[in-house]
Amino acid sequence: YLAARRIAVWSVDFDADDWKNIAADEVVKRAMERIEQKKRGVLLLHDVQPATALALPLLLQALKTRGYRIVH
Repeated sequence: YLAARRIAVWSVDFDADDWKNIAADEVVKRAMERIEQKKRGVLLLHDVQPATALALPLLLQALKTRGYRIVH
């Protein structure tokens, strides 16, 4: 039904609370804490948040440093 209407279905395992008006370093901290607990997963980020945009380079580097693979 959804595919016939060209609607994608997806899910997340956790978010970084970036929608809560927190600083970029806190976005990175929360994201890394949550992914480290499960060692894998789909992280939801909100691209309209300024802190998320500032956090993204730091987060990507932290994930790469710890051996995580980014897929899209």
